[in-house]
Amino acid sequence: MAGSKLKLLYLLDIFRRETDESHQLTVPQLIDALAEQGILAERKGIYRDIRTLLDYGVAIHKTASGYYWDDRPLPFGEVRILAQALEAAPFLTRRRTEAMVSSLSVLLSRHQAEALLSLALGAPKASNDEELRAMEILRSAMAAPCQITFSARPAMGWDDIPPERFGASPYGLIMQEGRCCLVCNLEGGDGLSILPLAGMVSIRRDATPWRPFPQVHPDAGLPFDARGYAQRQAGFCEGHLQSLCVSCKEGILSAILGRLSPASAPQKQRDGRFLVATEAAVTPELFRWLLSFGAELEVLEPMALREQICQNLRACRALYGA
Repeated sequence: MAGSKLKLLYLLDIFRRETDESHQLTVPQLIDALAEQGILAERKGIYRDIRTLLDYGVAIHKTASGYYWDDRPLPFGEVRILAQALEAAPFLTRRRTEAMVSSLSVLLSRHQAEALLSLALGAPKASNDEELRAMEILRSAMAAPCQITFSARPAMGWDDIPPERFGASPYGLIMQEGRCCLVCNLEGGDGLSILPLAGMVSIRRDATPWRPFPQVHPDAGLPFDARGYAQRQAGFCEGHLQSLCVSCKEGILSAILGRLSPASAPQKQRDGRFLVATEAAVTPELFRWLLSFGAELEVLEPMALREQICQNLRACRALYGA
């Protein structure tokens, strides 16, 4: 008796779990699925139940192959994007990622969930939840707002950060070069620092009020625009801009244009290389990025940056005894 009263609920669960646009169930299959739940049903009763669900507003569709439910909170493509974002997040462990992706599968049919779980990306993952816990502490401090204190890992090679514990005013979290980073103002210093969370340990909220962001960036207001700042960093636009001119081979031209975004089109030279002129802040990130292209890219100006690269290459040559 109880089973017959619950038949509509079981039937709705079957539609949600077993059907989608590519997987329909016929009336005999619906009867068999209910029988597996211990509920007896007949063909005429199934038709009446489907009509009742339709009258209630449940989006059940009929095709030549059977019936299926199509009223999910998110379409499969959007759930897949969310799953891929979780797979690519470097601050999540593999175990946590799999658990979160599995949680997303409740939004899908069983068939879609199986396809979703087979879409794992080969992305580097965290070995523990340390960065995730650090992010929660930082979000709490930024909401307060208050300073934080932390220590730096000696192995990170931050020459400008003292080994002892120190304070900072946190403004936002950004992704830079595949790492989660904190944008902050180090206590006692001016300007902004970008610190990888992987290099920060023992992060604690401090009762000390933070330094308001407009004091660090007089032309900026509150709140701190993390998305805009990350975009400017990706384009090497933060800080004092200088004229930058490089010559590069055609094979890396798309990578150069995607990062530097010059105002004018590149000019092809007689030797087949392309001349790219733009403006950029000469930062350590820009220096390392330019060096990564080796002989495929030549910095023409500014001369100070060109000389810095020459000195680096001479030092490397001396190191290897070439």
